[in-house]
Amino acid sequence: GRNDVVVCERTEFVSRRAGRLFRVGNLLEVAAVDQGDLLLVRRAGGESVRPARSARGRIGVKPGDAIELADGRGGTVRILVQRGAPA
Repeated sequence: GRNDVVVCERTEFVSRRAGRLFRVGNLLEVAAVDQGDLLLVRRAGGESVRPARSARGRIGVKPGDAIELADGRGGTVRILVQRGAPA
């Protein structure tokens, strides 16, 4: 779609529909789609949270958090959430 974010083209274990980002006001939330339990958020403080297991199916992410897409066998793609420059 017009708002797709391509994370990696050569990593076979990351689905083309791994997850979805939602803009909620000035915050972002992430939900697992095809990646299911293999998509998790590692908080800056070290806690790990799986959006697929949350009550709403998605969780907020903040600068310093990392979104991880795993293959269940040790392979991981990590996306670090950073605050962007003001528009």
